[in-house]
Amino acid sequence: MRSGDEHEHHRRFGAYELVEEISRGGMGVVYKARQRGLNRIVALKMVLAGEFASPDDLARFRREAEAAASLQHPHIVQIYEVGIHDDRPYFSLEYVSGGNLQQRLAAMPLSPLEAAHLLETLARAVHYAHQIGIIHRDLKPANVLLTPDGIPKITDFGLAKQLAEVKTQQTRTGAVLGTPSYMAPEQAEGKGPAIGRLVDVYALGAILYECLTGRPPFRAATILETLEQVRSQEPVPPRRLQPSTSSDLETICLKCLRKEPGKRYASALDLAEDLRLFLGGEPILARPIGVGERTAKWVRRRPVVAALLATVVLVSASGVAGVVWQWRLAELRRQDAVTALEREESQRQRARRAVDKMFTQVAEKWLAQQPRLEPLQKQFLEEALRFYQEFAQERSTDPELRLETGNAYRRVGEIQERLGEYAKAEEALNNASLLLEQLVTDFPDEPRYRAALADSLYKRGGLLRNLGRLDDTHKDLLNSLLFREGLVSECPDVADYRQSLGYAHFALASLEPAYGRNHAAKEGFGQALAVLQKLPDDLKDAAECRVCQAICFEHIGYVLLADRLY
Repeated sequence: MRSGDEHEHHRRFGAYELVEEISRGGMGVVYKARQRGLNRIVALKMVLAGEFASPDDLARFRREAEAAASLQHPHIVQIYEVGIHDDRPYFSLEYVSGGNLQQRLAAMPLSPLEAAHLLETLARAVHYAHQIGIIHRDLKPANVLLTPDGIPKITDFGLAKQLAEVKTQQTRTGAVLGTPSYMAPEQAEGKGPAIGRLVDVYALGAILYECLTGRPPFRAATILETLEQVRSQEPVPPRRLQPSTSSDLETICLKCLRKEPGKRYASALDLAEDLRLFLGGEPILARPIGVGERTAKWVRRRPVVAALLATVVLVSASGVAGVVWQWRLAELRRQDAVTALEREESQRQRARRAVDKMFTQVAEKWLAQQPRLEPLQKQFLEEALRFYQEFAQERSTDPELRLETGNAYRRVGEIQERLGEYAKAEEALNNASLLLEQLVTDFPDEPRYRAALADSLYKRGGLLRNLGRLDDTHKDLLNSLLFREGLVSECPDVADYRQSLGYAHFALASLEPAYGRNHAAKEGFGQALAVLQKLPDDLKDAAECRVCQAICFEHIGYVLLADRLY
């Protein structure tokens, strides 16, 4: 009897009986619960840390409760009660039993008509919140709950802000709040005064994009890379990923995702109305961006690079012909006399260096930094790859040439992944790994070859993770880690090897929670920190390195907090 009483007490929370845990985040936990007095099922959300919660956590929790309580709309989750029990703030909400949109999209994308209907409904709900004076700031599929009948309801106003507060409050410099893949550029840059209603319009476009394609418009291997894509790259047009998408719906989606807030829909209502026109078979108001506007805009923003690119293209056009002529001339001379062999080899070396400079270096150092030039970057790299393959066929025993070919495959795979061509990206990265594995087998004592193989495995692991193939991801990341540990042991003074080892620990640790191995994740993040914090200052203070260290501390803190509470 005593045991039963303890169990019953453990399952109760004030006037509620906890039925099961629904979700858990860094700040709060949500339970399915029964409100005993009214005998109704509710969602009960409480601060995870209780009395140990930070002032920021409590402020965010209170802000979510206040925002939700002020909104009465059929497509926004309703709040019932706000209170404190045993020093733990809580509030109860309408229980929505059909899961969330993220879970729904994990199976397959929606049809274009389903996606348009859904987004029209969400846009009208968001417009209602904006009229009340509240912006959500964290709209994403996980925050759209679904009833068993498929009716959507927006939830989680933890980052919500009053519009008046946004206009007057000085946001901390560099503060970035939200979910990177659904974050507007001005939000990703931490521009507090610029964050208004149109960040929600952008996020609605990102949700529409994922409904149509099955993936968000931007998603990279790290948070930093994702934020950089949000700021500087254009999304792959949805029809390239999902050909069944109509051109009008693609235009609506891409208008929401414009980098400049003034080029998006002026309000969530305008978005909803254009979706209504689309669903009714009427002409939409949005118009696709023309080639002229794209080019002029890019040139205005980067006049120096534009001029440089024009020069590069002209030089490349003439330079490639010269390279090919030099190479073919060397082939003819090889037949003249044995003494011509040295000249031939010199010609080959110069031709190979010219190809690398005109294609690979241009693509990596210049084009990679320029939004909307990914297709040209890919063209440059593929052209380089063709030359490398021809060279390799001529002198397949040259290890340096094999190294360059493997690296070229890796570069092409990275660009194809960025363009959404996942099958081709995997094929290119497979080719890179096979070439480099054989090179390492033939020359096991050359550290540069092992470093190149580790990089290739690391990149392929990131691709496979985005494709949801976690076991294959774990294998590649673990092998990359083992190679990098060997390199650091053999060459402890090479800082680049140590930095790569830190990132390898970080990537593998990031994967552990997917297997429920939180303590293995804590250990891995600790190992990453131990490596990264000992790097030279110029590497340790680099932006990506600082972000990795911050995330390591954050995840270690979650595990320690959970151990303390439970």
